[in-house]
Amino acid sequence: MFDTILAEQNPHWMGRLYPETIERACFGEILRFLNVPHVVSITGVRRAGKSTLLKQTINYLLTHLNIAPENIVFLNLEHPYLNQYKNDVIYLEKIFENYVKIAKPQGRIYCFLDEIQFFDRWPIFIKSHYEQKNIKFFITGSNSFLMSQDLLTLLSGRTLPVEVFPLFFQEFVSAKTHTKIGYWFNFVQLAA
Repeated sequence: MFDTILAEQNPHWMGRLYPETIERACFGEILRFLNVPHVVSITGVRRAGKSTLLKQTINYLLTHLNIAPENIVFLNLEHPYLNQYKNDVIYLEKIFENYVKIAKPQGRIYCFLDEIQFFDRWPIFIKSHYEQKNIKFFITGSNSFLMSQDLLTLLSGRTLPVEVFPLFFQEFVSAKTHTKIGYWFNFVQLAA
């Protein structure tokens, strides 16, 4: 049922890494949380780089820790195909079951859920699997949603927050060698 979307969103299952981007200052904080059981919740304004941080973390798991690709699952819950399922948390479970059936992971699973707030009652899914202690969750969402009183109550003591801000000046300068920002930055330097 969800095979196609899982395959599309997990190119690392086919041996492909996500495109490299600049390393953000908060990336080290995420790496420090890799070996603790808590859910890592990455919050920040739109376009601050939350999804990119998830993909950098996946690349790190693959290249530095040699985690098997099939033990890592990424899912952007904002995808239009998933919109029809967002009102029933049971579909998160069905997606997860579909992933296990397809990838056949062995050992600890690293589950990356981007834009978690698009699924109603998602903390129920997280909490039920968190208790099994064999899944490490990384979630992203807006500041207001992930910091809400309901979330703090439902996942109390189970989450470690990482706040992402738009690029700091040092990050912006290091980005000059990457993509469009680099071209713009070089143009500004030449014009000065």
